Amino acid sequence: MYKMIGLLLLLSAFCFAGEPHKWNEEAIDWVAYKEATGLMKDKGKKGLLVVYADWCSTCRTFSKQFKDPSVVQASKSFVMIKANVEKDQELAQKYNLDGSYVPRTFVLNEKGEVIEELYPEKPKWRFFLPSDNSAFLGAFMKRAATFSAH
Repeated sequence: MYKMIGLLLLLSAFCFAGEPHKWNEEAIDWVAYKEATGLMKDKGKKGLLVVYADWCSTCRTFSKQFKDPSVVQASKSFVMIKANVEKDQELAQKYNLDGSYVPRTFVLNEKGEVIEELYPEKPKWRFFLPSDNSAFLGAFMKRAATFSAH
């Protein structure tokens, strides 16, 4: 019985791992980091950087929040950037501020620096946002878009 349950869990994990992330590229203009740094300066916008991994089921869940209309609307205030840790290891390491966990979400100023004041003070997983709460993500993005450092 336990072998059968284990086999079913393993099989379902394998099948689910092959499902692509759904970042809503139809409605959100995602760009590469190298392109984003210039766009942030040119447009005078902050960047929203999501660091993720293809194998990460939490990242897959998080990616689905970008279909929510409030998140899509909030994304228009940012240069939207996503980086795969496996394909852009140097960038993932640059933004490894409190660990290499995924997904990590960073709000960047026009210089590409993390606006740390937007995040709670906690010892780890500071840049992990709830993976299944699009209302939180939309509100966070709205607050971040209007934030100005003192």
